[in-house]
Amino acid sequence: MSTPSHARAGWQAEAQRQQGLWAALQSPQGAPEHPAGAVAWRGPHGAARPDHGLRAGQAHAQASAWRAVTARYPVVAEWLGDEAMQALARDLWRRHPPRAGDLARFGDEAPELLAAQPELRAWPWLADLARLESAVHAARTAPDTPPAVCDRGLGPLAGGDPDAWCLQLAPGSAWVAAPGPTLAVWQAHAGPDRLAGSAPVRPWLDTALHASPDAPCAGAWVWRQAWRVRGAPLDGSLLAWHQRLLAGEPLGRALAAQWQREPSFDLSAWWHQAMTPGWVVGCVPAPAIQETP
Repeated sequence: MSTPSHARAGWQAEAQRQQGLWAALQSPQGAPEHPAGAVAWRGPHGAARPDHGLRAGQAHAQASAWRAVTARYPVVAEWLGDEAMQALARDLWRRHPPRAGDLARFGDEAPELLAAQPELRAWPWLADLARLESAVHAARTAPDTPPAVCDRGLGPLAGGDPDAWCLQLAPGSAWVAAPGPTLAVWQAHAGPDRLAGSAPVRPWLDTALHASPDAPCAGAWVWRQAWRVRGAPLDGSLLAWHQRLLAGEPLGRALAAQWQREPSFDLSAWWHQAMTPGWVVGCVPAPAIQETP
């Protein structure tokens, strides 16, 4: 049975109105190229009030964006303050609006946006702090380790072929470049073991930076242990090793490459460093490798 022409016209008009509304909401200043009727709101007596619905929707969108970015970057927000975070949220919404209206991943581009701001050049570490908080957010929302991997543990590695297995790292595992006291600031103000009644972040970090202004670039390892996201300093010399594990490289091959790169690499010491906090949660079969004829 065919759809009546008047029904099709109604659906098309509604679809156009919704598209116009979404396009307008993506701009903090509105979208004048869309007709007012596409986003009109009717008052209590049925009179069309074209701009009120758009303005209310924009205000709600901006408030939601600010809350989402502040929740994702709480230490950066404490440093910048509400006004600057609202400006950052508006800029992010304009340049990188949420995909299909989903705020779950909104704010991914904040570290790069902060690094590009001329007025923030005096605080070059601020973008690194944002990258650390972004990794923390990713770890918090990462899927759990499959139960079969946890049940298997590391048993297959005992006497087995190391090239047949890959290490399964904890959910959300990531390495983040974190110069100076960046990791310590996050741990003190937003980490799972944050200090009760810790000092405001701005003077705390300012003091730490002046105490060691030329601190070499260090790495932070981020992972989720049970329900808590944790961070630990990680020597940059281990970056290549951890990147191989993150890429799912078979253990035997990763070891061979690491020993070639760093003959003094102590696997036993690394196992002790990794197992106690739960960096490794099990092992999974290595994918089959097609031999070149």
